[in-house]
Parts: sequence; C-alpha cells; structure tokens
Amino acid sequence: MKLRYDVLLGEARDIILFIGDDGRILEANPAASHAYGYSQDELQTLTIRDLRDPDTQAEIGPQLARALHEGLLFETSHRRKDGSTFPVEVSTKHIDEGKTLVSVIRDITERKHAEAELVRAREELEERVQERTAELEHANAKLREQVEALEAARRIIEQQAEELLDRGAPILCIREGLLLSPLVGPFDAPRASRFSGRVLAAIAELRARLLLLDVTGVPRLDSVAVRALLDVIAAAKLVGASVIVTGIRAAAARELATGGFDVSGLSTYSTLARGLTEALRRMSAEAITRR
Repeated sequence: MKLRYDVLLGEARDIILFIGDDGRILEANPAASHAYGYSQDELQTLTIRDLRDPDTQAEIGPQLARALHEGLLFETSHRRKDGSTFPVEVSTKHIDEGKTLVSVIRDITERKHAEAELVRAREELEERVQERTAELEHANAKLREQVEALEAARRIIEQQAEELLDRGAPILCIREGLLLSPLVGPFDAPRASRFSGRVLAAIAELRARLLLLDVTGVPRLDSVAVRALLDVIAAAKLVGASVIVTGIRAAAARELATGGFDVSGLSTYSTLARGLTEALRRMSAEAITRR
C-alpha cells in the first residue's frame, strides 16, 4: 500500500500538498517542486499562504476553515518562488479527523488562455454581428425610403389621373429635389416652349436637382417633337437639373437614332417605373455623398 502511495505521489502530474490545520505544508510531491520552483525541503518550511498570490490572501482563512470542515473545490492564483503567479484549480479534502488537508492542485493556465480566447472570439463575433446588423438596418431604411417614395408617387399619379388628362403636363414634386412631369397629348414646339418656362420656374422654386420626364402619353414624337423635347432637356440642364426621359416608343427611338440629333448624355428608360427607380437611386447616392 505504501508503495502504491509513493508511486501515486511521485508520478502524479498535478500538484499534491498535505497541509496541516494551521496551514503548514507537511508534504509535497515532485510536481509541486517543479511548479513552484522550491525544493521538497523548502516547501516543508512554508505555509499555504506563501504559495498564494498576494491579492488572494484574504480568501485563505475562510477557505481553510471550510475545507477542514467539509472539503472544497475552488479556483485561485498561486505564486512561484520567483514571484510569478499562475491560475490554479484546487480540490481539497480533510483527512485524519480534520487535522490534515490533502489538496490536489491543477495549473489551469492553458484553460484560462482558451477561455480568454473564446471570450475574445465571442466579442469579435458579436461586434461583427452588430456591424452587419447596422448595415442591414441602414439598407432596410434606404429600401423603405424608396418603397415609400414609390408608393407616394403611385398615389400622386393616381390622384392626378383626371388632372393629367385636362392639363396634359403637370409638374409634380415627388420628393425634395425630384420633379416628375408626365406629358400627355401632342408635343409640338409652341407647347414645348410654354412647358419649358413652367419647368424652369419649378426647378428654381423647388431647387430641384433631377427632372423625370415621362412621354408615355405623347402619341407621336416626330422630328419636331424630338427637337422640342431636347430643347426642354437642355434648358433644364442649364439651371442645374439632370433629366431622365421615360416611355420613349420604338418609333421615337428610331427618330432619335437616325435624325442627326445629339443624344450624348441623354438618359432614357422604357417605363416610368424604371426611370423612377433610377431617379430615387441617384437621389439616395447623392444624399450619402453629401454626408
């Protein structure tokens, strides 16, 4: 039995200390000498207080009393001979009718490093999640803004349906900086001249930066009508507003392509919905650039 005891004490990788009820170290295994840097003889001149981190001294009395009474499992910090400290897990139990403690002490430095790394990784992941959540919230806000603008435009267009038929060329403020004018009916030079004056006045008054011209309701865009339309676009650009034209039909497109007109820089879309989407995208991009 004594041989087994000696083998166990000598070969154990964990620190094993036999401690008196006054805290004196009665016996220690080779692993203790290796861990603390003291010889076997030196260890037997010390008390458990000599092996504890100075910051944990206040805990020793209550822990010793409890261990002598019922045993204890706890984590603390121990100190080596050179003054360095390391985290440990202590499992201690009384023997000899409570007069002696057997403490099995495990160095948990690697475990603490792993726990710290896990905490760091979790914090980093949470930070990335928060950043991604913020990005998604920002994108959702922009999407909601565009959807709301599209819905507002739809309501305005529906509300103005009868007026469109009567007036033929209303100028509607869709949102700050964005005007929409759906043209209905023939578009000749005299009408283009009157319309140009109204558009320029609206751009100046509302400080518009983008004009959306929808010609879906214009039955025919011949060379005269195309020239009149280009004159309106040029006038709008002179006062600082970009122009998007929507609803150009195939015949009008051929007229633009083959009629010798300068269409460089002309922005066109087949439908009002596509043009409005592009207009809103430009406005949003402009708003972000200004921040």
